[in-house]
Amino acid sequence: MIWLASPALPVGGFSYSEGVEAAVEWAGVRGEADAAGWLADQLHLNLAPADLAVVAESIRAWQAGDGERVRALNTWVLAARESAEFLLQTEQMGRSFLEWLKLHHTDAAACFDSLPATYPVAFAFAAARSGAGVADGCLAYAFGWAENMTAAAVKAVPLGQSAGQRILAR
Repeated sequence: MIWLASPALPVGGFSYSEGVEAAVEWAGVRGEADAAGWLADQLHLNLAPADLAVVAESIRAWQAGDGERVRALNTWVLAARESAEFLLQTEQMGRSFLEWLKLHHTDAAACFDSLPATYPVAFAFAAARSGAGVADGCLAYAFGWAENMTAAAVKAVPLGQSAGQRILAR
C-alpha cells in the first residue's frame, strides 16, 4: 500500500504542491512549526473530509462490485475540486495511475467506462484489488499525500531534511 501511495510512483504526484508556495508567500509559513501546522490543517480540513472519505467509500464500493457507487464518487470528486488546477491534478494523476495500473491489472481502465478517472477513486481501485482494508488504504493515501506535501514544504520554506522528517512524524 505504501508503494501505491508513494509520490515517486510515476503518476505525477511529486509535481504538485497544492498551495505550499502560496502559504509561504501569503500565509506566513516561515519555519518548521508553521509548515507543520499548515500541513496538519490541510490534512484535517481538506484531505480527511474529502479525498480520504472518497477513498474509504470507493474501496468499499470496488470490493462490493458497486459500479454505480464508484461512478457517483468519481463524479463527486470531479465536481468538488476547488479550482481548475485541482481538477486537472486529480484527472491527470487518475489517468496516469490507471496507465501504471494496467501493468498489474489489465481490467483497470475498463472499470472506469467513459469517466475520467480521479486519483482517489483510481487509488481505491488498486487498494481494493490488493486486498487492503479501508483503514490501510486511507492510511497509505494520507501518508503519500503527507510525504509529497512535506517535500514541497522542505523546498518552498525552505527547511532541511531533518525538519521534513519531524513534520512527517508529526
